[in-house]
Amino acid sequence: MSAAESRYAQIEREALAIKFGVERFRVYLYGSHFEVHTDHKPLLPIFNNHGAKSNARIELWLLKLQQYDFEVKHIPGRDNPADYLSRYHSHPESHNAMIEDYVNYICSNAVPKAMKFEVVQSESKQDSEIQALCSALKSGDWSDENVRDYRHMKNEFTVVDGVVLRDTRIVFQNHSRTSR
Repeated sequence: MSAAESRYAQIEREALAIKFGVERFRVYLYGSHFEVHTDHKPLLPIFNNHGAKSNARIELWLLKLQQYDFEVKHIPGRDNPADYLSRYHSHPESHNAMIEDYVNYICSNAVPKAMKFEVVQSESKQDSEIQALCSALKSGDWSDENVRDYRHMKNEFTVVDGVVLRDTRIVFQNHSRTSR
């Protein structure tokens, strides 16, 4: 937790733990129903009865977690083993491996169903603007006129097997643009 987060009220810290855990394992949880077990009983009406009111910070977290199908269950502290996530210190190597797994997951699942990844890959290799973008991402040189429009969002791109991603979306060049 950051210094500011450590000063949150207890209920906020417990809710933050749920948000952190769900977002941390989003690749495994998305699209399936799951249960979150907590020893903090006041969270039950907040997370399970979406009509229950709480403060703005927790309400924001609830909005972010709406895309997941889960239920919060209470397990008394005496029956609940120590919370692994709050005591686990991730190692940068494992974090980088998790990031790479997530990027590969996005690459394999972000392709439109009417198109195969190999088609996107071959078309990207033939597109001069996409190739210039790949080159700029690898070299860090954004002086090429073909990548001028992408400079302001250069930290949002990644390249996987010759395909450019912006966040979780595959980048295609818009050939219908008017010439500069």
